[in-house]
Amino acid sequence: KIRHAGEEHFYRAAPQPVRVWEGDVLHTGPESRSKLTLREEHEGAQLFSNSHLTISAVKPKLSSFALNTGKVLFSYFVSKKYSNTFQVRTQTALLGVKGTEFVVGTEQDKSYVVTLSGVVSLQRLDQPDAPPLKVEKDQAVVLTRDAPVPAARQVSPELREALLTRDIDAEEISELEALPFVEIESTVPHQGASQYEFRWFHLLLPFW
Repeated sequence: KIRHAGEEHFYRAAPQPVRVWEGDVLHTGPESRSKLTLREEHEGAQLFSNSHLTISAVKPKLSSFALNTGKVLFSYFVSKKYSNTFQVRTQTALLGVKGTEFVVGTEQDKSYVVTLSGVVSLQRLDQPDAPPLKVEKDQAVVLTRDAPVPAARQVSPELREALLTRDIDAEEISELEALPFVEIESTVPHQGASQYEFRWFHLLLPFW
């Protein structure tokens, strides 16, 4: 389902990509998934079932999304042609990306990020003045609303593979919270990372 300009459009299958715009809201239903790609193939997102993603901004110096619920696999790889800031906002955190692939999930009062490659900079929404956290490859951070920011945890190869195939649920979050801690450093906010001269995406359907 796509909400555009206040109107909802439903899709079960589409022979051609569906164009979506800045401000649109994408929603996948039960047992359905969708793929979002930019005009450049090095950047996109895969929405898992029961996910709700808003395309907040697509401007020359900023690509921004808001994950209200569900789970999304984001891919962003720096291009020589573009140098832009890529951000993802959840209910508890703002994620800044510097050429990476990562999974973001949010359910009720918990959000998590798992970095598959590169580095993700994590900033709590309710602590905008605190130094952001650096979440590196094969590390995870689970944030709970109104709770202290925990250290990163080490993600096992088995769990890493499982995260790419299943939808988010309370059990998945519990598995991440049970992982062993690793040391994590504070980092300064990332300035810049990729700029685009366009304002629309393709949503590739059908769902699968």
